[in-house]
Amino acid sequence: MVTHKPTTINQDIKAFFPDDRVSVDYLGAFFDVFGSRLLPLVCKSGATVQSLNTEQLMDLSIPLPPQSEQRKIVAELDAAYAAKRAADEKTTKLLASIDDMVLNELGIAKLPKPDTSLSSRMFIVPAKEVANATLAPDHYFDAIDFSKARYSCERFVERIDIDPPCSLEQITKLVPMEGVSAEWCAIENIEDISPDATQGYSTFCGGDVIWARITPCMENGKSAVVETEPSECFCGSTEFLVFRPKDDKVNPYYLQSLLHLKRFREVAAHHFTGTSGHQRVTADFFKSISIPVPPRSVQDCIASTASSIRAEARKLKADATAALDAAKRKIEAKIVKV
Repeated sequence: MVTHKPTTINQDIKAFFPDDRVSVDYLGAFFDVFGSRLLPLVCKSGATVQSLNTEQLMDLSIPLPPQSEQRKIVAELDAAYAAKRAADEKTTKLLASIDDMVLNELGIAKLPKPDTSLSSRMFIVPAKEVANATLAPDHYFDAIDFSKARYSCERFVERIDIDPPCSLEQITKLVPMEGVSAEWCAIENIEDISPDATQGYSTFCGGDVIWARITPCMENGKSAVVETEPSECFCGSTEFLVFRPKDDKVNPYYLQSLLHLKRFREVAAHHFTGTSGHQRVTADFFKSISIPVPPRSVQDCIASTASSIRAEARKLKADATAALDAAKRKIEAKIVKV
């Protein structure tokens, strides 16, 4: 039914050529639906990875419905995946709309980009600044400009503490970089840690904003508000910058939404320091910027709307994943009956 021919491209790549009784698309659909349970049966353990055990795979028997039924199964699975892709695209657009919402509430149609005329791109930089930073022109040329907002701007460091201290004695929880979701702007994994092993980590408390400063996590938007009581402390990756509003005039969720703006992250990326692969934004970048500080009621509205949009997007994605799983179970039952 299925002929195996090892390719000459790579010894780890195998090619299978089904005969005219088996649709290639049906074979793909079969492994898609049953793959998670079949792989342990046809894989062999290597030193660091698992690879297909070709001999066992060739001995595997699979249900073989008529060609007409194979086409129906493939079409049904294709439709399920198309619905999932459509939902994912809608999710992406929903999440992207948060930026427009934030800027509209601030009275900014669009964050201005710098003048790119030749005269504006000619500037002088003191040698001591170049020695301590970078030769990349965008580092000096590109800046975040909230001056068009309908609300007054204040220097970041006047409203926000950067990397404020926490009590190490109380820390028994660790937030790794991978524990923060760039998509949902939330902490989704917290690990236990011994209090005597917390030295060297960043530390933060409930109500703080953690913001990934290293590439590519920063560009991807890894940031979150620590959603717990202010008295509860955590430690985390040294690649988090920690921001704490100095008083209740700044909503941390508003601050997170502001720092998550795509334009903000683009400008921050132009202020990376360090070697390739280990580039990061330093606290000095934030010491040089100003941010709009609208009334607390406006900040609360922005934060609430952003949260509602993310909740809607998250439900949409979860429902789409559940629908795809249900479609696979239905197809599985149909194949098993053959």
